[in-house]
Amino acid sequence: MTATTAILAGVGAAFCAGMLFGTALLVGKLPRAVLRLIEWRRLRSLRVDDTWENSPWRDM
Repeated sequence: MTATTAILAGVGAAFCAGMLFGTALLVGKLPRAVLRLIEWRRLRSLRVDDTWENSPWRDM
């Protein structure tokens, strides 16, 4: 194995290890992000509509 091949193999191995680590982090954080999005949408749907057209004092 030449020096160039060894360097390329090391860089490739480090890249693959980084990809695996990043995938593991993503899989670990993905369920929490999905739950947070669901909760945000639920809270957004419960929010009171405070636009001028829907205000009860508009016709006063």
